[in-house]
Formats: sequence, C-alpha cells, structure tokens
Amino acid sequence: MGDAGSAGQLDESLRHLLDELTPSVLSVINKLNDGGNRVWIVGGAIRDALKDLVPHDIDIATDASPEEVIALIPNA
Repeated sequence: MGDAGSAGQLDESLRHLLDELTPSVLSVINKLNDGGNRVWIVGGAIRDALKDLVPHDIDIATDASPEEVIALIPNA
C-alpha cells in the first residue's frame, strides 16, 4: 500500500492534468456537468499525467446518453 507521500504526488499529478485542459475540453466537460451528467477523464491522459508527461489528447467518458450529448453539444 502507498504512503502519504505517494498519495500527495498522485494528487499533484492529476491537479496538473486539470490545469493543462484546453478551453474547448473544459467547455465540453462543463456543458455535460451543467446538464446533470458526470464526466471522467480516462485513458492515456491519466497515464501521461502520472508519468509527468504532457498528454497528446484527452479522452472523456460520461454517463450521458448519445442523445443527451448531441443536445448539449450540438456542434461537437
């Protein structure tokens, strides 16, 4: 099991990832959240953040249905 230092490093790596999100990614996340949906950042961006690398793309998952996504983000 990890120690408190490891947890702090993990927390800092993920915070740094959030700081690196582009305005367009934040807009999509905010629109989904404002519509009452949950959003998760998944995939290689998490791996890259943990390795202190800059992610090349951001994958998100949501509990919104495809129809909800289209309604909330019609130009996506």
